[in-house]
Amino acid sequence: MNELPRSLGGFYLANSGPVDSSAYRKLFRVYNNYRVVVGLILLATLLFQFNSGTRSFLNPLYYQILVASYLAIHVFVALLLLAGLRPRMVHVLASLLLEIGLLGGMLFFSSGVNGGVASLIVINVAAGCMLHPGRKGLLLAATGTLVVMAQEIYRFLLSESELDSVVESGVFGIAYFTAAVVIQNLSSRLISSETLAQRRAHEITELQTLNHLIIQRMLTGIIVTNRSLEVKLMNESTRAMLGIQNQRIPERLPSEIAERLLQWKHNPEVTTEPLLPSTADLGQAPLQLSFAYLAKNHNQDVLIFIEDTSKVVMKAQHLKLASLGRLTASIAHEIRNPLGAASHAAQLLSESEDLSEQDRSLNEIVLRHASRMNRVVENILQLSRSRSSNIEMIELNEWLKEFINEYKRFMAPEAVIEFEVNSGGDAERAIAGQFDSGHLHQILSNLMNNAVKFTKLHSGEGYCKVILSELQSSRQARICVEDRGPGLSPAQQQNIFEPFFTTDKNGTGLGLYLSRELCQANQAQLTFSNLPDGGARFCLTLSHPKRKVSAE
Repeated sequence: MNELPRSLGGFYLANSGPVDSSAYRKLFRVYNNYRVVVGLILLATLLFQFNSGTRSFLNPLYYQILVASYLAIHVFVALLLLAGLRPRMVHVLASLLLEIGLLGGMLFFSSGVNGGVASLIVINVAAGCMLHPGRKGLLLAATGTLVVMAQEIYRFLLSESELDSVVESGVFGIAYFTAAVVIQNLSSRLISSETLAQRRAHEITELQTLNHLIIQRMLTGIIVTNRSLEVKLMNESTRAMLGIQNQRIPERLPSEIAERLLQWKHNPEVTTEPLLPSTADLGQAPLQLSFAYLAKNHNQDVLIFIEDTSKVVMKAQHLKLASLGRLTASIAHEIRNPLGAASHAAQLLSESEDLSEQDRSLNEIVLRHASRMNRVVENILQLSRSRSSNIEMIELNEWLKEFINEYKRFMAPEAVIEFEVNSGGDAERAIAGQFDSGHLHQILSNLMNNAVKFTKLHSGEGYCKVILSELQSSRQARICVEDRGPGLSPAQQQNIFEPFFTTDKNGTGLGLYLSRELCQANQAQLTFSNLPDGGARFCLTLSHPKRKVSAE
């Protein structure tokens, strides 16, 4: 039965088959180069040994042949390895056994164990135990011991050596086994350490992969940058928040983020201003940045966290609407009921035949302002009832057609209402958006009411134009409502969405405020602009159709 593969130095050892590990081949190549060097040294010392006459060789000619063979064989192996030979384990073992045989022959034909060649077998055994952990390493030690002792006993029988040399050969045998046991022990520990290191490396790799997946799927944006403001890591949430379409990581930190990073480095205690990138989708809430060094050394990389404040804005919006709901409950009890009683009394008073014309005029003023106050209370109650959103995907083409027909029929039968769809040349392509249909109905009713009213005040005829389009860059749906009124001055534009601000003496000033609040609850944006030829335009930009929008 074959032994299980063993690991050593990053490669696996088996009983047979080609060894593909470059580390194993490198180790065998290094040892073979050592053998080439030893062969050159032995060849170089031949002349000195024979001329000195200090040692008696049993057969100098055979010794020279064995030295030359030793060098030639290992030079040939070195050339094969250089040519790309991938040795099998059996080839390596045969090479080591052949080396022991050659060294044993040198011992026999030279001066025996006293010549120093026996010491080279120790290195052979040690290298063999490294290349062949297990029983094959002990085989090399046993072979070396038998060769050394056999040749020395034979020399003793030939009277070419003394008994002390035989004993010394036994000591060399003990040394071979000692070296084998020590190297085996070290190899075993090395194998265990290498196995543990590989397991730890595998676990670290898995952990890095897991961390990468977590970072990429985090809702919080993550950027890692160095001192030179070069981007080293950026997750998918950051790409979405910054509107980066390219799959490659930008080489440099965006200028607006780099500016805030430098501000933070100058004064870490101060919170940087929120960021609204120029490439971000319309309607996206500002981004809040926070920074931290990856190490205690402030010259190291910086970790940048990017938080999308849209959820915070939505939570604040819902809290605001909840507070307003509690306020309206108080208003309904404290104001509406007395107001209803006063209005009812004024109506009864207007039916009296004893009122003078002056008193009747004053009574009409009371009724008119009571009606106005009642509309204010109704608008506030309507806002509080709209605090929860049921966001859905709406096919806006057909939805707007039905809404405009209904509006013209019941709300403004005498007004001119136009509807236009700009879908990039494809009139049949449907434009979709995420919104609460009830909120959208309420917002468009407010905008179209204002358009018809101010156009009629300006030109005597009610008019309104609804335009449905889609932003080419982000595929966001946009609904614009235009009128032919006088437009708004710069001072009026600054307060147009403030509560209770109105340019109509009979208005409550809550319609546009209510519309903007409902837009924020649906993560949409409501903007205003004056038309070049006169009139006003309100544009409602819905959130991205693929963006996850939820009402909490």
